[in-house]
Amino acid sequence: MSHSHLRPWRPSDPARPVRLIAAIATLFVLIALEIVAAPAVFAKATLAPVFVAPTVDTDKTISLAALRGRAAVVVMFYQNACGVCREEFPHLIALSKTYLRQDVQFLAVPLETDRSAAGQWKREFHADFPFLYDPKFAIADAYRVDATPTTVLIDRHGALARVLVGADPKELDQAVSALAKRTGETGGTVAASAEAAVPLAVGSAVPAMTLMDVTGKPFALADAIAKRPTVLIFYRGGWCPFCNRQMAQLVEIEPKLRKMGYQLLAISPDRPEELRKSIAKHRLNYTLLSDSDATAIKAMGLAYRVDDSTLQKYREFGIDLEASSGRAHHLLPVPSVFLVDTTGVIRFRYANPDYRVRIAPDALLAAAKANQMWETPPAK
Repeated sequence: MSHSHLRPWRPSDPARPVRLIAAIATLFVLIALEIVAAPAVFAKATLAPVFVAPTVDTDKTISLAALRGRAAVVVMFYQNACGVCREEFPHLIALSKTYLRQDVQFLAVPLETDRSAAGQWKREFHADFPFLYDPKFAIADAYRVDATPTTVLIDRHGALARVLVGADPKELDQAVSALAKRTGETGGTVAASAEAAVPLAVGSAVPAMTLMDVTGKPFALADAIAKRPTVLIFYRGGWCPFCNRQMAQLVEIEPKLRKMGYQLLAISPDRPEELRKSIAKHRLNYTLLSDSDATAIKAMGLAYRVDDSTLQKYREFGIDLEASSGRAHHLLPVPSVFLVDTTGVIRFRYANPDYRVRIAPDALLAAAKANQMWETPPAK
């Protein structure tokens, strides 16, 4: 592996290089004595720090939260004066072309204060992926970048998968390939039964996904979540009496949730036409969203396949899952409630494979209050 290049220190912290040198010297002594092993930069399964930053050449901003659900996000931090970075960069561009159709997003963060200098390599190398402008090194500090090149790999759930310091094309190839192959694993599977489903856990990031609103228009879930904390409800459909009872209870507590600063979004496999019927029937005061192709319930680890005998019983009771969803997948979600913060991280989860048992309204309000992350509700 080629040697990395320490980036210039900012004058605002003149003691930082002294502290770092002392820390490195101590660390080398400990490693030599075999008292400690060489440390990783981040602990395994740590959520990647979220950021929103402008690009170097446009007014467009890039939000990491909006990229959740991609097979991987690859972020390279570099300096124009770093020779190792210059050697590595053409390989990064080649990788971005290789994974163009595999839903891997590449980003570059030049550690340059001048905007023109930050965009120099984008122009020079004719790179197609976004370069972020980070003149105060806010993103670099969030990721603890002290040497360049540093390449960060983030998985589809927003977790920090790898941090690679220095240039090693083979290691980078293997890391990106491993993440790309993991698409559709945990959180994207279909369980054989409700009991076998494994919903996303507290601390996980809600994957980016596009649903449909009641008019059939696309609804970007990540964009909505970024605006205000969210109570995310997954229910089976307007045909389910237990879901209908829960939806009526939510009508009663929605004003209290809104006063705390939450928005309430309820998702089911029902097609938009069926959602409109539910709104009219229950006079709902919150948002219903359609996941008719089951993308969201699979991504959240809630999807299970209805077996043939149960499907037949439903039909005998006049319940037609295919008519409700407009699809023949025969998938339903484990009824669930998630409290999600504005970075997309799950702070609370209730999921019960017994569809007859739902979280009590008082329990949901208590959980919402316990997980409040602000003092003043966001403006409407």
